[in-house]
Amino acid sequence: MKEKPNIRLDYSTPPPVPDNVAARARVGRVLGVLAAIVGLYMLVLSVRQSRDYVHNPRSMYVEEWGEEITLRLVYQSALFAANRISCLLDQYQHLLEQLVESPQLNIHSYSLVTESTRALLPDPTETLETVDYEPVTELFRSWARRTPASIAISQQDSSWSYAELDQQSTAIASLLISKGVRQGDVIGIIGLPSYGLIASMLGALLSGGVILPMDWNLPPQRHQVMWNEAKARYLIYVGAQREEDEWLNTISDVIVSVDDVTAETSEPSAESNVTLPALTADLPAYVFFTSGTTGTPKGVLGWHKGLSQFLLWQRDTFSIGPGDRAAQMTGISFDVVLRDIFLPLVSGATLCPPGELEDVGPEHAADWLRQNEITILHAVPTRAQSWLDGAMAQDQPAALRYTFFAGEPLSDVLVQRWRAAFPGSEIVNLYGPTETTLAKFFYREPADPPPGMQPVGVALPETQALVLREGRQLCGIGDIGEVFVRTPYRSLGYLNAPDENQRRFIPNPFRTDDNDVLYRTGDGGRYRPDGNLELVGRLDHQVKIQGVRVEPDEIMAILMQHPAMKSCVVVPWKDEQGQSILVAFVVVSKEQRVSTHELRSHVSRQLPAAMVPSIYVFLERLPLTPNGKVDRLALPLPVQPRRESGPVFKAPQNPTEQKLAKIWADVIGVEEIGIHDNFFDLGGHSMLATRVIAQVRETFQVQLPLCRLFETPTVARMAENIDAARRLDDGL
Repeated sequence: MKEKPNIRLDYSTPPPVPDNVAARARVGRVLGVLAAIVGLYMLVLSVRQSRDYVHNPRSMYVEEWGEEITLRLVYQSALFAANRISCLLDQYQHLLEQLVESPQLNIHSYSLVTESTRALLPDPTETLETVDYEPVTELFRSWARRTPASIAISQQDSSWSYAELDQQSTAIASLLISKGVRQGDVIGIIGLPSYGLIASMLGALLSGGVILPMDWNLPPQRHQVMWNEAKARYLIYVGAQREEDEWLNTISDVIVSVDDVTAETSEPSAESNVTLPALTADLPAYVFFTSGTTGTPKGVLGWHKGLSQFLLWQRDTFSIGPGDRAAQMTGISFDVVLRDIFLPLVSGATLCPPGELEDVGPEHAADWLRQNEITILHAVPTRAQSWLDGAMAQDQPAALRYTFFAGEPLSDVLVQRWRAAFPGSEIVNLYGPTETTLAKFFYREPADPPPGMQPVGVALPETQALVLREGRQLCGIGDIGEVFVRTPYRSLGYLNAPDENQRRFIPNPFRTDDNDVLYRTGDGGRYRPDGNLELVGRLDHQVKIQGVRVEPDEIMAILMQHPAMKSCVVVPWKDEQGQSILVAFVVVSKEQRVSTHELRSHVSRQLPAAMVPSIYVFLERLPLTPNGKVDRLALPLPVQPRRESGPVFKAPQNPTEQKLAKIWADVIGVEEIGIHDNFFDLGGHSMLATRVIAQVRETFQVQLPLCRLFETPTVARMAENIDAARRLDDGL
């Protein structure tokens, strides 16, 4: 225990105290009560800050002597730094002075922003300037002119130069324009990470179009929802078309087929007859979807200005340039893929997407990074953790210079483990919602990271995080409120959701400029005494699963579409390995029997794998609070599916089933797998499903979409899919 010297507050001088003795006594009693209340408030804060309950981590002792009050704060130095305690006492004194001067105000009207800490907090009245940066297409082409022979993309044993990528993307743009594409038209793009996919994205942008990347692994129904919500008119399909994408043939507008290796189209490009449009910073550039609350995902419209601002900041801040090799490990339906793909291409560096049949699952990802001499990596903490848990060869030195973590809270434990595996890599924690354009805050991890979850740091240029509490009051240091992001480089808002735009994008209450808008993140946060921003969790029910933003309400809306469903609620839960998974508590009609498999299949046909609940708990009724809402605290503890085979065991019958059963056994941790055992009943979930698909790709040399495992979750049926895919590849 460590004691701070007594803090003495003398109120016999300004601020003024009434002359009569009775009034003075009342003030003294009020101050004493307030001291006790704020002391209790500090105790609550200390428990929140430490994350673990510690008995009396801070105690305030108050003594009144005539016209003077003495405050003595005793605290545990293992939990709190001296500067945090000094800051808190300054805030306390500032609060008491306001209470004495204006005791009639509402409690939310008082401020904890002191003069000594004001410089650490953003000024919401400050004017934020903007720069009209060149679009990403021009930034790329400038490197193609300067270093045409440099390698732009490297994938397995193949590579393509900047000149080749420029030529093919220009040809694709010319073909799109000749088919009627105009500025602002939305162009869907489907395909696996490849040279053809990258050229198609660049070509679509060069044509003046707005790109809508649609991950090959998403269910076809999800593709259709994205297509319709974005009002897309044109489609680029990279690679061979699959049976499940037959719905694309009903689209009345143009479908352009692009080879994934050569980026050539099936039609002449008409390049010589077409003039590419001039692009400006204010034009829209892309659409990405985030989870919604109504059963329909929300489309976010981004523009060139915001994209270029972030890419140039990251390039210049971390000196990324020729010689760097950047990994592309993100699915193309998430906005961060723009960072993965375009950062190297606007820096003269090399982009390295894994090959179609290359296994970069947890067992091999770290080795893949070493073997490909990756120097720049963006990763979600959950995935990075699984890579470290997998087998890693340590005999090959790592070239990794920077690891950028984003999408989930980053722990000090992962920072230390990653440094042990990649000692030459600097670690940077990034934060920023899709709605504000990629990342907007960053924290360079120090040699000795602070304990617990890491801060998200400081803002990019022309960006602020305003932490506001009730009444839109600015929070002081350590004061928890909601994080509002202020930047002129935010996105252009949601498509087809005017009410949501109005709720999330609000006028800056500290200025009268209608163009000065704040984005309401829904994240709770506070500023540390060193000026770094720290997140403390969501203020609503939104969760992150494998770095994917998930609105449980969207999953519930999909579940309620099943004819047997009466009511449901979806909540996050930690499984036995500490991974975040989703649990669905459901009430179904007694007249209509429904199985867990049927519900899981129903959801997986419409939602990404990360949004499919892993556990389904059947209840007679949902517990309710007195006001009629679901009482989440009263929900029963979900039971993890048993990691054992079902009652009817049938051994694998052929080589495909035998190899597949071994993959399942290794991934799930079950000794013996029968061909009719259900992957999810054995304890599988979406992250383990990703590992299975990666190992299937490596073992059988076939590419199956992730949703296929949800639709056919037994060894027997998956083996049939694998054999069918192999026959198709062989042309039989």
